Amino acid sequence: MASITITETTDGKKKRLGGIPLWAYVLLFIVQIPFRIIGLVLKLFVKGKKHIPVTDSSWTSWNSVNGHEIDRRIISETGFDGCIKFYELRTNENQIHELLKGKIFGEFHCETNYGLFLRQFDNPDDWPVSYLIFIDKSNVSLQRLKKTKSSWPDWKYESINDKDFDIITEPGDTYTTKLNVRNNSH
Repeated sequence: MASITITETTDGKKKRLGGIPLWAYVLLFIVQIPFRIIGLVLKLFVKGKKHIPVTDSSWTSWNSVNGHEIDRRIISETGFDGCIKFYELRTNENQIHELLKGKIFGEFHCETNYGLFLRQFDNPDDWPVSYLIFIDKSNVSLQRLKKTKSSWPDWKYESINDKDFDIITEPGDTYTTKLNVRNNSH
């Protein structure tokens, strides 16, 4: 069984909007208060979905784990022009299929020799809250490793060595946020 450690790091600094002074942020916050209250009231009384369900999607081959093909189909999308997609996954390997069944996933996947890492969502309406999960190849188990609020849809994998890697979750102009994945198994 793999022992995984996840740490989140940020290289660089997020830029403030064009060097605007602090008093301008405070003034903007004060002006926004009535609109935030109206938005909160509407959210409480109007139960709407933020995502668009996709009902005509077909299954396509996507990835494999332990030599077993994983298929996916789009079940929902959100964002500008549907750029953020949510998927249902299936496979013909019963143990892995049971782990994936009823769960919602994003685009990201990374397979290592010890397991498969995926980005999971509880609900498309919870965007951008998601979880980095791990399917351990040795005992076919699923672990939720890290909760993140990254709104970047395309996470990227950066190899460090045969066990460790980084997942770029926010590649900003002046900063980069990463999940550092370390396999502590010997």
